[in-house]
Amino acid sequence: MFVCKDPSGCASKSRNWGATPQQIAGFAQIQHAWRSVTFELDPHVVKRQRERGISRADIRHVLLNGRVLEFHHQKGLYRRARIMGRLPSGRPLHVIVEWGNNTYRVITAMDPASRPWQWNEDYTQRLHWCVKNHSSED
Repeated sequence: MFVCKDPSGCASKSRNWGATPQQIAGFAQIQHAWRSVTFELDPHVVKRQRERGISRADIRHVLLNGRVLEFHHQKGLYRRARIMGRLPSGRPLHVIVEWGNNTYRVITAMDPASRPWQWNEDYTQRLHWCVKNHSSED
């Protein structure tokens, strides 16, 4: 069983992410507009694609067909969201994307099944913000 080693740090991170029902409903309009957008891939996601076996087509599939789970609440020119989708193979995939000022950038992509302690059973709700210590035995 996973036990959070820094509950206050975890709570602090959780305050920066979330989504209201209104934000989730409004996301469909944003997502529809993305059909004609070319996304820039951050160097971080390019590296992670190779490590995690994720293609550009996989990312685009999630961006256009997935659902928003969280928005990052930050000030500035960009907006950031975590989008969850399932690939045709059934594999779950989370993609973090940032947009604003006619810029659309994919920050990272990950299989939430690789961090089961952070997500509920269907990977649609975050349970923990912690990063599990890989040297521990939990």
